[in-house]
Amino acid sequence: MIRSQTWDFLFVTLLLAGLAYLAVDAYFGARGFDEKTDLQARKAALESELKALEAQRAMLLRRTDALKGPEIDLDLLDEQLRAKLGVGRADEQLLIPDERLSP
Repeated sequence: MIRSQTWDFLFVTLLLAGLAYLAVDAYFGARGFDEKTDLQARKAALESELKALEAQRAMLLRRTDALKGPEIDLDLLDEQLRAKLGVGRADEQLLIPDERLSP
């Protein structure tokens, strides 16, 4: 009788320990709830970075479209040439607009 109770106690203890292990692994494990929240935060950060890159790409496309085609923006062409060649007169002051502010 005592041996049966001891085995029952041991069985229940091992069963509870196994369930506790599975519960901890479900929360903190590689595919657990904690990892899911980390992945959601990373996804949000990457989506905001993607929006910033898309805006930068649109700005660059507008600038390249201004340099080609039947009507070339001469001011932009002059700015690009001066920047590329490093040419400027001594009495000139160059004002370079912050492109993040332009629409």
